[in-house]
Amino acid sequence: MTSTAAPLLESDAVVRKFAGMTAVDQVSINLRQGDLLGIIGPNGAGKTTLFNLLTGQLRPNSGHVRFRGEDITGLSVHQRVRLGLGRTFQVVRPLPDLSVLENTMMGAFLKHRRRSDAEDKAYQVLEEVGLAAVAKDRAGDLPLARRKRLEVARALATEPAVLLLDEVMAGLNPTEIGHAVDLFKDLHEKGMTLVLIEHNLKVVRTLSRHVVVLDHGAVLAEGTPTEVLQHPDVVRAYLGNRR
Repeated sequence: MTSTAAPLLESDAVVRKFAGMTAVDQVSINLRQGDLLGIIGPNGAGKTTLFNLLTGQLRPNSGHVRFRGEDITGLSVHQRVRLGLGRTFQVVRPLPDLSVLENTMMGAFLKHRRRSDAEDKAYQVLEEVGLAAVAKDRAGDLPLARRKRLEVARALATEPAVLLLDEVMAGLNPTEIGHAVDLFKDLHEKGMTLVLIEHNLKVVRTLSRHVVVLDHGAVLAEGTPTEVLQHPDVVRAYLGNRR
């Protein structure tokens, strides 16, 4: 990343172990305002575990996480969301019996205590992600592509400074992926800082400005998409059987 601005979000040599297995091994990343970072790697490489360390679902065994220069390693998920860290999850689980609007309001209530204000914010976000027309529909009745968008909407409703997207395009068809790419391009152009875990390498090439490759929990390579996707170690460890 070429910006000289201070990091917005950073991990400093974070380590996470499970029953003696090292899932994340001394991983350091520096994310600056306006970045669009792609994180790739084989299944089990530690990508989602790294997200969980950044957002507070897990605590590192060692190392630190900082946001706007402040050490947030000990803060809860709720505290980090309030600071400006939003995320989506691989498995989308909307509250099925609530409407699309009500689901989105769950995120908006974090910073808008009055119901009318939270509803206004939720409608604004649903308009942004293309779900305003189904705002009153039952969330459990949505097809997968719209459930994925609802997951993004709930995160956006918390008004994040950084949005971490965990395989939001998994299971989508090419047309749906194209719509999702357009959405994230638009969010980025409006100033949103994004981190994207993604297996679709075409999406990585299209969206990411910088890419980090994880393998066995450690950083294998990083750089521009072109640099990384041509790196011999990356081709050997991850891309060799996938292109």
